[in-house]
Amino acid sequence: RLGMPTQLRDDDLQRIRDLEPAVALTGNAPTTARLENTLRILCLRQQFAPTRPNDEVVGCLVRQRHDGGWGDKPTLENTWLALAILDMLGASVPLQETRDFVDALQMHSFGFTATRDSAFASLQTVHAGMCACALLDLSVR
Repeated sequence: RLGMPTQLRDDDLQRIRDLEPAVALTGNAPTTARLENTLRILCLRQQFAPTRPNDEVVGCLVRQRHDGGWGDKPTLENTWLALAILDMLGASVPLQETRDFVDALQMHSFGFTATRDSAFASLQTVHAGMCACALLDLSVR
């Protein structure tokens, strides 16, 4: 909450209420940008203009899942962002395939890889993997 105001003017609150998380999930932007923007909208709404869970967002996310992960070529970062959105919405969706996807990306040498066929790991990937494991209640090896 660093730097977040505690109160907003009525017109600013209305702008936040008018943001559509489902719209942020569609479009031509890269998957990561769409997921990040959706998460930002939901964080703003949670902080300043609470709303009920959004079935449209949940349905859109579920349709975008491939082989257990999220993204045209599923990545750990996109998967973590999608899981964070689902968690924020309190959505209950089957996640065993996603648990298998995240678990398959764990490495002994440096935590996680970004995709099923990558060998490269970064701090960003390790962060996404740790957060995804926490959301899925998976042990980190």
